[in-house]
Amino acid sequence: MTIFKKCALASLFSVTLVVAGCSLPSHEDMDEHASHQGNANHQSHQGQHAAQHGHMDKSVFNDANQTMMMDMHAIALTGDVDYDFVVGMIPHHQGAIDMAEQLLASSQLSDALRPLAQDIIAAQSTEIAFMNSWLANYGDPRPSGNAEQIIAAYDAVNAQMMSDMNRVASSGDVNRDFVEGMIPHHEAAVSMAEVLLQFSSDPVLKKMAEAVISEQTREIGLMQAY
Repeated sequence: MTIFKKCALASLFSVTLVVAGCSLPSHEDMDEHASHQGNANHQSHQGQHAAQHGHMDKSVFNDANQTMMMDMHAIALTGDVDYDFVVGMIPHHQGAIDMAEQLLASSQLSDALRPLAQDIIAAQSTEIAFMNSWLANYGDPRPSGNAEQIIAAYDAVNAQMMSDMNRVASSGDVNRDFVEGMIPHHEAAVSMAEVLLQFSSDPVLKKMAEAVISEQTREIGLMQAY
């Protein structure tokens, strides 16, 4: 679904970071880190009818997406690649959780998508706790000499995601709508992770970003095949 006020773009930033089975930080590691640190401080299915008449029926996930976009729009990018990644990814993760919960609650839920939705909720809840802990202990943002380039890169990713997600119209199939919305959501997470890897020197966040790229790319493939 700028999301960030900087550069005045209307945009956004899940994504599920399921990291089991690789050498990246596991969810257990994140749980332990979060609880430890916390004690110290917290496609478009635009039919021909819609196109011809200049409007689209909104997806059932529209409210969740709009909430995520508003939360991200309230964030001002600083040019600190680590800080901006975490501050933006927290509401982005929450948006994915909200969408997954809506899908699981639907009477139309496809058994093929149930495990994906459950994984999103479990993994991203853990990751939000981890990122809140990281943020609480990080202190003030520290813009780098590449601040303008970092801000522009994040803004471009978020603007693209917002544009793609806003074009998703209701198909009448909640499963299809979930997939059509979650694909650009995942793609944005991958792109944000690539920005982090380009500019960050934080080893923990870099491992997290590598996990995002690996897992989200895999899940994009699954959803495209749905």
